[in-house]
Amino acid sequence: MAYKQLKETKLPPLKNKNGEVNHGAIRKKVYVEINGIKQGMIIESCDVQNPVLLFIHGGPGIPAYPLIQKSKLHLEKYFTTCYWDQRGTGMSYSDIGDNVTCVVEQLVEDLLAVTNFLRGIFHHEKIFLFGHSWGTLLEAFAVARKPELFHAYIASGQIGNQIESEKGTLAYLKRVAVKKRDKQAVKRMQPVHINKNYYKNKQYANVLWKYLKEYGGSMFHRNYSYAKLVLAYITCDAYDMREKINIARGMKNASLLLQHLSEIDLTKEIPALDIPVYIMQGAYDYQTTLEQANAFFNQLQAPKKISMPLRIPHTRLSLKRQDGSRK
Repeated sequence: MAYKQLKETKLPPLKNKNGEVNHGAIRKKVYVEINGIKQGMIIESCDVQNPVLLFIHGGPGIPAYPLIQKSKLHLEKYFTTCYWDQRGTGMSYSDIGDNVTCVVEQLVEDLLAVTNFLRGIFHHEKIFLFGHSWGTLLEAFAVARKPELFHAYIASGQIGNQIESEKGTLAYLKRVAVKKRDKQAVKRMQPVHINKNYYKNKQYANVLWKYLKEYGGSMFHRNYSYAKLVLAYITCDAYDMREKINIARGMKNASLLLQHLSEIDLTKEIPALDIPVYIMQGAYDYQTTLEQANAFFNQLQAPKKISMPLRIPHTRLSLKRQDGSRK
């Protein structure tokens, strides 16, 4: 878990709601050599005395900061927040190799090294973790290995058994297609089946891309589009042009990570975590389903755990939610 700070660059300063510069705040881009690879992160804080939060992005391989910035979530008001780009994408772009098991183990080692770097520079014994989607997998393994480094496990888009999650997604799409009497969709979905190689199934990918957006259940819906997603990355002032290109280049690494995602079942591999656990899950999320987030949560042993289903509908159809209730 070796690390060595290489350089840091100041970014345009944080401003308050009146557009005035917050002179007590920090906003910088930091490069650190972590386990032999140059990796980058963005650190923001309105007050460095606030607790430290490490945001672990999903994707796999999709840095979160441009989307957080565009959505004006402003975590920096409450935490000294670090947005770390994982090995293989963005500020941390590199070829991650072809050994899937070692890749995930390496990413967990990287996460723990980033944790120790943040603990050192901000003089905190423990930090908070926030994992999103794929990031919850890395977060779970890191906390299971070194719980003494963390205050709490916070997650959204929680992974459970991803094969079962994909089966739930396909079942949802079929239900909506029948409800809408969309004969073309029903015909396209009929021959599609989910197995351990679902991430290689182009037929499923085509159905997923078209109908999850159309029917609701993905991040793309009537108020958010792929164009807005791309714009968030293009206009982000924290990334230079090469780093923006490297986000796209890093997509070639994603298939290796998706293979591992298809082979793991956190509901069996992580039976307990020794810190408080907080999971915020979209009730209408069919990229990482509520059913599988609940499966992980319900079997997990922890000193304290709270699950918060978030109900923001993406479709007007009166379908049953995953918990059986109706809109």
